[in-house]
Amino acid sequence: MFQESKSDNGIEREQRENMRPSISVIMPLYNAARFLEETLTSVSNQVFQNYELLCINDGSDDDTVDIVKKFQDNDCRIKLFNNNGHMGAAIARNRGIMEARGEYLIFLDGDDICDEELLLMAYQKANDTDADIVMSESMHVTSEHIYDKKQTVHSGEYITKFCQQTVSVRDIKTCDFLGWPANPHTKLYRKEFIDQERLEFQNLSCENDTYFVMMAFFLAKRIVRLDVGRVMLYVRDHDTPSRISSERDPMCIYHAMSKVRDELEKRGIFDLLSKMYYYKTFFFLADALRGAKSKGSREKFYDFLVNEGFDKLFDGHDRKYGIDQYIQEKKQSFIKKGLGEGWERQFSYYDVFLKDNLQEISSIFQMTDGKTRRVGVWGTGENGRRFLAFCRKYALPVHVVVDRDESKYGSYCEGYPIQLPQAVRGVETVISTPNLGYKAVKELAQKYKKNIEVIDLNSYICWV
Repeated sequence: MFQESKSDNGIEREQRENMRPSISVIMPLYNAARFLEETLTSVSNQVFQNYELLCINDGSDDDTVDIVKKFQDNDCRIKLFNNNGHMGAAIARNRGIMEARGEYLIFLDGDDICDEELLLMAYQKANDTDADIVMSESMHVTSEHIYDKKQTVHSGEYITKFCQQTVSVRDIKTCDFLGWPANPHTKLYRKEFIDQERLEFQNLSCENDTYFVMMAFFLAKRIVRLDVGRVMLYVRDHDTPSRISSERDPMCIYHAMSKVRDELEKRGIFDLLSKMYYYKTFFFLADALRGAKSKGSREKFYDFLVNEGFDKLFDGHDRKYGIDQYIQEKKQSFIKKGLGEGWERQFSYYDVFLKDNLQEISSIFQMTDGKTRRVGVWGTGENGRRFLAFCRKYALPVHVVVDRDESKYGSYCEGYPIQLPQAVRGVETVISTPNLGYKAVKELAQKYKKNIEVIDLNSYICWV
């Protein structure tokens, strides 16, 4: 590891330039001047110093190059490469992979802000576990400047499953895989693995990273997550030229997942990964519809899926590989209901998390002596509604349903009467369903019954 200094003599600088870096940071840049200094500073401030930063200028016509050169003057680890015009993020990242000398690769954009320990923690984890991929936490933000360090908390079960050991996609539940983000950020990749599998980014107007990330997930033998208790990368969500792939054409995700399927079949492993593929693809398509640029674009993509896309991606493979019943039901419902009001509600990762954890959730309702435990459900929002529908479907005996919203008292949620919080006095266990309300639910529940057990459903099922 090393730190560049203005006092370094020429010999020392040459030695450092010739030293193989442990990590290659690859950063495609297109008119990224607005936030680039802040981004480059966050990289320069890394505790881990044995890295190279490969800046791939993709035809910028603002001050991007000048800013990079200013940082280059004081840091020999920064390398600048210029594409012949604006060629897109995929080509820029692929060039970065080709030029990289590091043992590991990590991808950043010109407006990302990384925690000062991102490289250190990721590298140590990779070394300790011999992982092909190390994942860490990111957060999408819209602010001009980012100061606060956001905390993250995982359940003990989650840490045991994904942070204390490596896994492959074949080792985990479908629901867990759905929670893994299909973007290149906050992932450290072993370069030898990327080179051996010949992975590259697709040259698409958007979703150009989907094929790369999904194939890396499907092929990696050892994947692990960091658990450092905080967000390690802040990704800005805004419409700036630095987001080379800002246009959202829903057909791009179709093309990306078509190529993933074709490649998995070519390698002879699709049958082993078909369920993961079908689930991920189906929800990708739903997300693409949500993100369509206009109503016309959304309707055009919907018509394509119904008349052609589903058949090519799913139906043509039914007899050979089989499609999970849940996906079949959702697909048919989607075709039948169309894009009327509230169509998005029929697509939820949450339903899959519940279904895949039926056995674990059912155990909450059972005492050690085999008797039924009196269980209450707290919360009747979207998650609460889905959970109560799940309980009714699988005959899980909910004793009472409570909510803090006084306007709901006397009404029903999925057939269950909504009662006052005090009603928890009649149960041994309360299941908390709000996304971020576990602490408040626990405090209020224990106010009414001191020794009551409160279970955070989202943590219990390892919500990512």
